[in-house]
Amino acid sequence: MFFCFCIQYVKTKNELRQRVFYTLYVMPSLPSKILPIRVIRKAIGLNQGEMAELIGVSRPAIEKLENDKLQMSQRIAEQYHRQTGCDLVDGRPQATIDGDPFTKEAFLEHQESVHLKADEQKNDRIEALCFSLGLLLKASHERKMLLRLSEDVDAILSDLFRKNGLGDALKRVLENETEFSGDEAAEWAAAVSARPLIKGLELKGRPEIRHA
Repeated sequence: MFFCFCIQYVKTKNELRQRVFYTLYVMPSLPSKILPIRVIRKAIGLNQGEMAELIGVSRPAIEKLENDKLQMSQRIAEQYHRQTGCDLVDGRPQATIDGDPFTKEAFLEHQESVHLKADEQKNDRIEALCFSLGLLLKASHERKMLLRLSEDVDAILSDLFRKNGLGDALKRVLENETEFSGDEAAEWAAAVSARPLIKGLELKGRPEIRHA
């Protein structure tokens, strides 16, 4: 941000009058130093909004991180590592695991390996998380905490749907695994994203669900 003062001289009735005009110009603030996360994003070729979607945070958060106005949390650092292959904690963040300069090609290669790993582990991860979540809820029932804890889980799931922009993906899942299609699938996707517990229970009992 900078201020600009303009002085204009006007001659009226043989008198010299000075008028001072004050104008405030707001300019985008430049980073005081170039942080590795900015270099990483530039190398990948993404804007801040696209980087935010990749990492799973908001665009203002990316802007603050790149301008050193927000401290890097362990979770975000791990997300950078997971999604880009760059280690912001212990490694050389602007280099690949092999020590080569980080490039868009290196990023795309890393993304491909991430997707392959996700495909290989999909069923195991889903089953493991469902099993562990079931144990968590059963244990909470033993402590007479089931209602409160299930509401907490409901809020967490809703937040994850929202933060990660999973509405369209959930719509496609419903189209693949139910008899819903088009607008009806979109409506259910929005409903389940907002209230996973209540709408999930309601959806589970619908005849359109194709049970294996």
